[in-house]
Amino acid sequence: MSFYYKISLLLTALIIFGFAHSLVPRLVKAPYCIPVALTVHIVLFSAWLILLLVQCGLIRADRRNAHRLLGMTSLAIGIVLPVAGIWVTLQMGVIHQQRHEASSGGIIYPLADMVHFVPLYALAMLWRHEPAYHKRLIILATITLSRAAYFRYPPFLHPDLWVFFAEDALMLICIGRDLIIERRIHPVYRVAFPVLATAQAIECSLAGTEMWQHIADDILRISTGFAFLAP
Repeated sequence: MSFYYKISLLLTALIIFGFAHSLVPRLVKAPYCIPVALTVHIVLFSAWLILLLVQCGLIRADRRNAHRLLGMTSLAIGIVLPVAGIWVTLQMGVIHQQRHEASSGGIIYPLADMVHFVPLYALAMLWRHEPAYHKRLIILATITLSRAAYFRYPPFLHPDLWVFFAEDALMLICIGRDLIIERRIHPVYRVAFPVLATAQAIECSLAGTEMWQHIADDILRISTGFAFLAP
């Protein structure tokens, strides 16, 4: 089993654990109708994880033509997923704000995840004929989507620590594999890791500030003016 198949399985397991622990029970007992945006996002995110594992399986089975064909036909998921991510972030942000369940400032994290995902996925598709670049970019794109699951880990696992360190730890595992097997850090990691780590630090420093709180409040207030964003 290849390293990228293993890291894909690990990522999927970590994500499923987070959402299964918290999101599923909350949806079952939700005191409000489940928003369409959330349903769409769940379907798309599940499809992305399934696609990731299937694609790794096709490469493992040396069915590269099928891998390429499925990759091109899956463009719709990669394009729509970040749009749905922003949609559900704003819609759920309004709901949580109205029910006084969470601070609006928290929307910085899922919005940032979508901002990180887009260039990584775009570059992965641009370099789809360069396997060494393509597979690393796809893994990094998936890692950036995993943060929402860590927020939902049970308290005894200290979800705050997972949120801020799990992404970096997963990236460091990938970098460590390169150092051990290939004796060098691939250019994708040399560029992406410091950029993503710096972005995370900026997000953390901004999230609790009064300035960002006002901006987030304005974003959610404007969102309620659009029918497809209103809960």
